Amino acid sequence: MNNVLEFATGANNTRTEKFDQQLPVTFGKRKEVDFPSTSELFEEVFENSFHAMYIGNGYGQILKFNEKICKMLGYSECEIMELESFRIFEFEGEELIDFLNERNAKGIAKRELTCVNKSGEKFPCFFSSVAYNADNGQKRSMNTLLDLSKN
Repeated sequence: MNNVLEFATGANNTRTEKFDQQLPVTFGKRKEVDFPSTSELFEEVFENSFHAMYIGNGYGQILKFNEKICKMLGYSECEIMELESFRIFEFEGEELIDFLNERNAKGIAKRELTCVNKSGEKFPCFFSSVAYNADNGQKRSMNTLLDLSKN
């Protein structure tokens, strides 16, 4: 009991110093740590995402994409770059216009759609799209696809 009291009150200074040395350094106090930039963090999240993702220019052109979308749709990287994004979906009637109007009005739109892969096979997917302006003021969309046939 006496040792516990000494430890708790700091009466035995060498024990508290040993204990203090075992405590983790508080976040942000380590000088040797290189914190990643925002763009580096984005790249890591984008590339390692569980879902297929692409960034569009808001007019159907795919500007950036992750490997998952190539696997999901069966296109090579070169083919994806040449593909207009609305070609990977099967829209009926005014569905595409309604979707884009909703995204542009609210900044985000999401719904279940039918995707079409390179071989023409159709499958259900959940599609979410966020509209934003890039740093240079140009329109962009961040798009995520989830293949519902695999769940």
